Amino acid sequence: EKEIVKAVLEIISRTSDHLLETPIQQQNFFALLNETQRKLYEDELTGVYNRRYLNEFLFLQHKNSKIPEKLTIIFMDLQNFKLINDTYGHLIGDKLLKNIAQTLVANVRTQDSVIRFGGDEFIIILTNCTEDHIQYKIDKLKARLYAICYDTKSNLHITANFGYSHSNKFILSDAMLQTMIQKADSMMYNEKKLAKKSLNSTFI
Repeated sequence: EKEIVKAVLEIISRTSDHLLETPIQQQNFFALLNETQRKLYEDELTGVYNRRYLNEFLFLQHKNSKIPEKLTIIFMDLQNFKLINDTYGHLIGDKLLKNIAQTLVANVRTQDSVIRFGGDEFIIILTNCTEDHIQYKIDKLKARLYAICYDTKSNLHITANFGYSHSNKFILSDAMLQTMIQKADSMMYNEKKLAKKSLNSTFI
């Protein structure tokens, strides 16, 4: 919120009184404020939410009429993304990240949030979702991501590892949020190790 206050104060300090005289000028001013706030919580490359949005718990208010108690955190990491960057270049890598982010957003509900956690890691937050629905959602996301082919000649598709944590009684606290993220990350890492082990066994 400090960043928002700074941005607002900067905009106001650069705005003369006569520029806010008409309703249209006032409307433009508030539109600028809204755009500034939006950019504070948006990942610049992919257009999904950023870590500030996560750390400030804004996902709890996103399209929800009241603070949800049921909360699911899905942690996703792309397989071999560094190899894609090294082989095809960072421009292709950036294009893929945008495509992946758009695919994730298109396959979750409006009250859910897609956050770029860093690099090729994303967090998907599901609100008011029952635990027995989570694996179905993950399988759906895996299938949608696999439909993205980044090398048509070699028929190479995007694959990802997933892990999740779920709470029926989420408490608004940094400690609980970090615990849930770590649990989802650990589950994702275990899936990655199993996938790597399985891949290596095919070449023995």
